[in-house]
Amino acid sequence: MDSIPYDLRREITEELLQEFHGKLDGGRKNVLVPTCPFCQHDGYKYAIYVGPERNGKKFGMSNCYHCQTSFRTLRQTLVAINRKDLIPKKIEELDENLGDDSLKLFEDELDDELVEIEMPKGYKRCYKNRYLKSRGFNADDFEYFPCGTNRGIEKAYEDYVLLEIHDEGRLVGFVGRSIMSKEDIEDYNDTHRYKILRYKNSTENEFSKLLYNYDAIVAGETTSVILCEGAFDVIALNRKLELYDNKSIVPICSFGKKLSQTQMYKLQAKGIEQVVLGFDNDAKETTSQVANELDKYFDVLIADIPDGVGKDWDEMDFEDIYDIFANNLKTITEFNLSR
Repeated sequence: MDSIPYDLRREITEELLQEFHGKLDGGRKNVLVPTCPFCQHDGYKYAIYVGPERNGKKFGMSNCYHCQTSFRTLRQTLVAINRKDLIPKKIEELDENLGDDSLKLFEDELDDELVEIEMPKGYKRCYKNRYLKSRGFNADDFEYFPCGTNRGIEKAYEDYVLLEIHDEGRLVGFVGRSIMSKEDIEDYNDTHRYKILRYKNSTENEFSKLLYNYDAIVAGETTSVILCEGAFDVIALNRKLELYDNKSIVPICSFGKKLSQTQMYKLQAKGIEQVVLGFDNDAKETTSQVANELDKYFDVLIADIPDGVGKDWDEMDFEDIYDIFANNLKTITEFNLSR
């Protein structure tokens, strides 16, 4: 139960929005301040939590993702920003001793700086490719998701297809996928000293700072994302559900069963309200953990993939995917109980 009445929380929230010319994040759980009052860094990196009090989160706690200035209570935040006049009298009676878990998401400094990169020597974008067509690529996929090969010019990427990763219009990375099957790679590696990597990706920017298909999210239009593990899952969902031009819901991927603070912040910055978690069905405990972290900032649903229909979106047909989104989206509680 919240320690501060709803009407008072709403009043304080409106005061904070007006005082700092701030905005609510997509989940309407944080007031994002355009310029941090402590380090003066721009970019809406100072956040004041105004959502429900649960999972260790307390109304009024705040943090700057850039300078890491943090306050655990409403009182501390309001005193620090020189707004003692907003401190409710009831705060005097509240227990302000919070456990260490209350600032779990604020332990690491958020670093979302990216450098623009160049593709490997000899890279050329393609609009047809035998390997990609074998994975279901059609003309729309080649058009919407820039990809290509380096035409054998740079030996390291001789047998790889490369998928470009963009962020705010800049090329910031690429996914390199061997054209050999997973089984063939494993058979080869069992009998050879020098191993073939299934994926050979860019290294200039950490992948924990990147989201595939991020630029398809349109601030003010996109309210929901489907969070997948891999780039091929994103492309498969776009193709099978025909989401290419649908700006209300956009598939993205975090490159694995994980989500960093930076990636969560990037979704907040675009105004995302709801995250549908669509990880593969082989690690339900990890899915639950990530969902609990997301729940602090977004409305969360989990696409629970049943056994036997395919491990991931890339393997499933349209009927199975449609059935999951029509009948098998679960809240975190429902998902945990089903386990």
